[in-house]
Amino acid sequence: MKKTLSVLLDFVHDQFVFGRRFRILNIVNDVTRECLAAIPDTSISGKRVARELTMLIDTRGKPQMIVFENGAEFTSNAILGWDRRTTRQPGFGINQVCRERSEEVFGWIKEQAGLAKFKVRGRAKAEAVFTFAVAAYNLIRIPKLLAESPA
Repeated sequence: MKKTLSVLLDFVHDQFVFGRRFRILNIVNDVTRECLAAIPDTSISGKRVARELTMLIDTRGKPQMIVFENGAEFTSNAILGWDRRTTRQPGFGINQVCRERSEEVFGWIKEQAGLAKFKVRGRAKAEAVFTFAVAAYNLIRIPKLLAESPA
């Protein structure tokens, strides 16, 4: 399997018609923009994020870099303990630079694809809508990728 260079993590959140809020933890390959996981739940703690990352690494292999967006789940002791890094290490600076790249993907999905708020009910439908939005984003990027690829 080809090694994943960088993995991006971010949340999309909305609420059901009856008012209960839910979140989807999205894990995206930074190079291919493939959605590696979309984990919907009403509450996702730092421990849950660490567990999902561990399962992803077990099935897909360890990426060279994991880029976390802002969020309490990503700064919790559970993640800092799982990651075993601090802001003083060189990887933290690289992480900060890569955050801007991740906003390209999630920003487009939230704004252009209209997924800042979901308009569907149920986990399966929300996951399907998000997967469709990522596929649309990938289709838009094809001309740029073809222009950048060496002949």
